[in-house]
Amino acid sequence: MPERGAVNNYDSVYVHKELEGQFPLQANTMTIERMMQQAGYTTGCFGKWGLGYPDSEGTPNKQGFDLFYGYNCQRQAHTYYPPFLYKNEDRVYLQNTVIDPH
Repeated sequence: MPERGAVNNYDSVYVHKELEGQFPLQANTMTIERMMQQAGYTTGCFGKWGLGYPDSEGTPNKQGFDLFYGYNCQRQAHTYYPPFLYKNEDRVYLQNTVIDPH
């Protein structure tokens, strides 16, 4: 199974010096999403993004997605009640009030 980054840009972290794909995609990376935009499609990504941290060149909107909503922080992506998600480049704070089950 190819890693997530390889699905987007036909590449593999094994040919790069970066450790386990922890660095963001470069600004000039040709991704499937960019090709779809060039063909006239509107693109979206929903869920967990792990190919570029906030304010980097690897964010979903800078890599060919017209709309992104989800996790762009790997720590927050592993919590049940994250304090925020991202809508495009903006952090959206959630009101996740934890209710006592008893």
